[in-house]
Amino acid sequence: METTNANIRGFIAECVEVIRGLPGLTYVPDNPPLHAVVWPMVTVYASDGITTDQPAGLVMTGIDNVTIAVVLPLDNLERTIDFLLPYREQIPKALFTEFTKNNASSHAQKIGIISYTLGPIEWPQGIEMFGFLFTVNDVKIQNEM
Repeated sequence: METTNANIRGFIAECVEVIRGLPGLTYVPDNPPLHAVVWPMVTVYASDGITTDQPAGLVMTGIDNVTIAVVLPLDNLERTIDFLLPYREQIPKALFTEFTKNNASSHAQKIGIISYTLGPIEWPQGIEMFGFLFTVNDVKIQNEM
């Protein structure tokens, strides 16, 4: 178990690097922007999770869910869906390859399933978008207490 400096921010940064390596996804900022300037926009953020101290008093364990949003403006639905559909396979494959097959995370001990939805997404300030919301479930991060 890696227990030194493992954290959710580091895992998110690792996800950003994996996504930046995929073709066609050029705007993957380190932090979610308020306004997108390049399309498609991809943003990665922690969405929810739990923290325990098991075994009690020795190790703090976080089980987090991390969301990856791949969004485009909702102007031509057919073109938008055609563009997005290949990422249904490419994003989970890249993440599983990096974090499960290659064990390349220096922050997460394991990841669980990757779930997704495809549909309308409202961005801040009421901007209508369309895209994928991928959720990397059960990202396990442990640190000694």
